[in-house]
Amino acid sequence: MEKKSCASFILQIYNQKNEANSREILVQETRSGRIYKFKDFQDVALFFKAFIGFTVRIGNDDVFKAAPLYPLKGKSGQEVTFVNIYDIFFIETWLGRYSCFHTTRGRRFCYKSLKEVEEELKKYFCFVRTHQSYIVNLKRIERLIHCGGGVYKVIFDNYEIPAWVSRSKIKTLTKLLEEAF
Repeated sequence: MEKKSCASFILQIYNQKNEANSREILVQETRSGRIYKFKDFQDVALFFKAFIGFTVRIGNDDVFKAAPLYPLKGKSGQEVTFVNIYDIFFIETWLGRYSCFHTTRGRRFCYKSLKEVEEELKKYFCFVRTHQSYIVNLKRIERLIHCGGGVYKVIFDNYEIPAWVSRSKIKTLTKLLEEAF
């Protein structure tokens, strides 16, 4: 399989009332600043299906694969940011109730506990809890560094901020990494 192209970026959705007092949904592409207008979320879903993803060549056929997106809801619930799950390096707990997503586009915040995020990401099989405060993406790990006392630092490819692995989780993590690679 050869990757031909890959669209990977974050969009922000705003739910605003217009002059006619009906709702419209504005989707803004953060790379270009381009804004798209929709009447309902079904149209937004079609937009994502057609606009975000990548094409894979299998034999003589091009097959469209949608990139899985994870919705990051703000505290008010009015703003939702979608992040491609393959762009996530790791997630950490932030001020107790928030989760901080470290992505290829920087840090993004979500008003969900780490436990809630862990449950929602289980279906992707590449995220693992490594510490009471961290969930890491196995596919983004470059190396583990032993820091003494059974604690390890996780280094990611092309990302400066590390995550941590507790003593109780290191065996599980190394086993998963051996199985994955």
